[in-house]
Amino acid sequence: MEHARNHTYRSAERRAVCFALSPDFAEAVKRARVPVVTFNNYLEFNHKLPESTCIVIGTHDAPKACKLLKNLRSEPTMALKPVFLLKPLSKTVERLCDGVVDSIDEACEKAAPIERLLHDLDLEHLADPDSAPYRVLAYLYSRPLNHLEPVAEWRNEQYYSYPIAEAMMAPSNGTKALQGLLERKLLAPVRLIDRLRHCPKCRGVHLNYIDTCPSCESIEIEQKPFLHCFTCGHVGPEERFLSQTGLACPKCATRLRHIGADYDRPLENFQCNACQHVFIDPKIIARCMHCNASNHPEDLLPRPVFALQLTEKGRISARTGSVDDVFTLLDDLNNVEQTYFELAALSVPPS
Repeated sequence: MEHARNHTYRSAERRAVCFALSPDFAEAVKRARVPVVTFNNYLEFNHKLPESTCIVIGTHDAPKACKLLKNLRSEPTMALKPVFLLKPLSKTVERLCDGVVDSIDEACEKAAPIERLLHDLDLEHLADPDSAPYRVLAYLYSRPLNHLEPVAEWRNEQYYSYPIAEAMMAPSNGTKALQGLLERKLLAPVRLIDRLRHCPKCRGVHLNYIDTCPSCESIEIEQKPFLHCFTCGHVGPEERFLSQTGLACPKCATRLRHIGADYDRPLENFQCNACQHVFIDPKIIARCMHCNASNHPEDLLPRPVFALQLTEKGRISARTGSVDDVFTLLDDLNNVEQTYFELAALSVPPS
């Protein structure tokens, strides 16, 4: 059975598997010039695992397509299979597949170059459940124009995720594993997407920025007009200066007739209703909406978010399943790029 599963990447005959999840996509199956095997659900497909050039999904239901794609990408023996949509759906769904096509025949044509590159790889090693990070590298190797693109999702505690990586390596390990691939220089940032601030306690990014009193940090603050009496220097809310005869200082009772001569409007325009403190600018507190921790903005952890690309070292690692196995590399490849020897030379201690 394991041999049959590994063979699914190496189909000589052009044929497709189609998940016609919506009835109106049945016509696409009829129009196809290549043989098509259809399935209604993933469990039925996973039981048979027929050989195919590619998989085509026809549905209007983005959550259903997303679940199906995550199942396919998480299955070690199917993770690298070319998968196409017959209809544009959500960004997450489109990050998990190889694009949108107009027909099943077009899907087979677009799958051909991916399959040729997959033949360069050690598919038996990649089918090992422990080879998930290498499957991510192999995915990028077989799609040379693709990058790992993050997708923003407000339900995600980290806000951004990499759907392909998380599907292949499980959401709980995806971020940590990607960081490991970056540290080993198998992946590299290619484009800055965003910058986030993370809670230092739980690393969440959903933060509520609250104006508070700089004296007692109460949130019971109010913005209101203030007046400054030149005679005694008293500063207070304008409402306390109001009298039946006009404006008068509540402290020294001086009548305030002319602004600039008797009084002015100070910079202070906030008052705390808890401690009565008067101030110019409130103190900002970033409250984490995951763990409820209150943080000063300067204590938040900054993190850039990048699209990631495969490095030359990552290409070599994808083809060998290792960063150091030079003998496997020489056995499997007809030629070795100069970059590999440069990397290998760096690891040899001086004599």
